[in-house]
Amino acid sequence: MSLLPYDGSETAKYLIEQVKQHVSQPNRTLEACYVCWVLDDVDRRGIPREPKIQAAEAALATVKAELISLNLRVETEVLLGAAVPEILKASLEPDISAIAVCHGAKNQFLKMSVPSFTVELLRQSWHPVIYLPFRK
Repeated sequence: MSLLPYDGSETAKYLIEQVKQHVSQPNRTLEACYVCWVLDDVDRRGIPREPKIQAAEAALATVKAELISLNLRVETEVLLGAAVPEILKASLEPDISAIAVCHGAKNQFLKMSVPSFTVELLRQSWHPVIYLPFRK
């Protein structure tokens, strides 16, 4: 089972499209995936979390339906917390064999000064990480 971090972004949608292309191949190796969306659990502006959780669950339901239509077993979950630690924690519970991530290019100044989710996951994960560069 592969873990697919998803957040509704263009790079996350690209990751799902890449998985769908891979699964469509005759010699596919992926049979199941665990798609999770991590929402920040810090309430900074008094904005209720419940609508965000419901929106994430609805988006994951759509992704799940797309992947199930390709004969994949799919589990989805919305998690609360910091992205990297929650993904690493999530990778321990089901039988995860790899984590697939997609990363979009930022401007070079930001790339040098701001740590990215993908880079931190590559550094901290003890699971194999399948890195897919984002291409428009």
